[in-house]
Amino acid sequence: MAIHKSLSKLISDKEFNHVVIGYSGGVDSSVLLYLIIKNSIIRSKKITAIHINHSLSKNSDDWESFCRENCKNLGIEFKSYKIKYSKKENVSFEEFSRKKRNMFFEKNLDKKSILFTAHHLDDQIETFIFNAIRGSGLDGLSGIKIEKKLKKGTHLRPLINITKDEIYDFAKNHNIKFIEDESNSTDFYSRNYIRNRIIPLIKNYWPSYSKTLKRTIYNINKGSKLNKDLALIDSNYKDNKLNKLNFSNIENLPEDRIENIIRHWVTSNGFYSPSEKQLKNIVSTFFYSGKDKNPIFICKHYEIKRYKNELFLEKPNKFKVTSKLFNWTKGEDLYIPEMKLRVTWSELVEHTGNELNHNVTAKFRSGGEKILKNGVNKSLKDVLREDGIPPWDRNKILLIYKKEQLIAYWKVI
Repeated sequence: MAIHKSLSKLISDKEFNHVVIGYSGGVDSSVLLYLIIKNSIIRSKKITAIHINHSLSKNSDDWESFCRENCKNLGIEFKSYKIKYSKKENVSFEEFSRKKRNMFFEKNLDKKSILFTAHHLDDQIETFIFNAIRGSGLDGLSGIKIEKKLKKGTHLRPLINITKDEIYDFAKNHNIKFIEDESNSTDFYSRNYIRNRIIPLIKNYWPSYSKTLKRTIYNINKGSKLNKDLALIDSNYKDNKLNKLNFSNIENLPEDRIENIIRHWVTSNGFYSPSEKQLKNIVSTFFYSGKDKNPIFICKHYEIKRYKNELFLEKPNKFKVTSKLFNWTKGEDLYIPEMKLRVTWSELVEHTGNELNHNVTAKFRSGGEKILKNGVNKSLKDVLREDGIPPWDRNKILLIYKKEQLIAYWKVI
């Protein structure tokens, strides 16, 4: 049966020792848990079910108890996390929940883990419609990926090509128990409105809509991959997951290809894709200003800056550098409470490249310092410039002193 094969095919070439499953207790995750338990290869590994209690329904605790009891009967590890949303979060409930969910998943993963979630074809189509209405580009329309590499482990979605109706039929035929979340029937959230109002109209007029939209998403996904390949070729980078982009490699390209490079550079570094308006602003900021300028583009989640022939992509700097002098004892960590910053002695030794058989003092740069380099005292400002440290990073430099002599600098922020 297709629903069984979808899981077996995905893990056939994977080496793993631990499986984590997002388990809400609904029909999708309950069927996925059943498939995992019945798979002989996975059953021999450690299995952890993660349940997120969103504290939204009067039944939330009962659902958690249902999941805990079911996992106990199956003999698998169960972990639950309770979250509570408030408007003070300054993000939507969906965004808040997604971030919390991913945080708890990551907490339970290692490099040889597989994370399973129960996204299915109906979710795929809802996402496609939602992103199309929002005016998303190819990346947004290319859909939910069946496989994704994570910082730790791999994320697999074995039900992504299975419809909701097929999942319900499977649960019924195999007597799988599950809970029903009453919030799914309300139209309060955008996705629910698409699911409950828009898709039934489409299905009534075009019964085979799921097959045709699945094909559309597949074709868009191929186009998105080609755009990414073109961005890597145009930027002359083997990997755009670098926070630096060589400006001189791309400045003479057509504007649409520059926008394509910027889009993939930003998303490859873990940020949301820039909007069409933001892309236009980025191109205008950096490609139509004088080369003697150091312009900055600032948005909520990241900043883009230019220095010499490179563009830099960074998170906004929220640190306030302290002016204190710190005594750093050999072999111990240095903790700076004002900045919630901890650095280890072994990291310092690795950075400086020598054993440092003595205590040191440390402080952040304030200006006018001299540094011992190749036996000669040189202006630190000149050294930083020679080493290609951009101006906005120079106040993040931790200076290392042996007695009164500055012997090394270290960009720790």
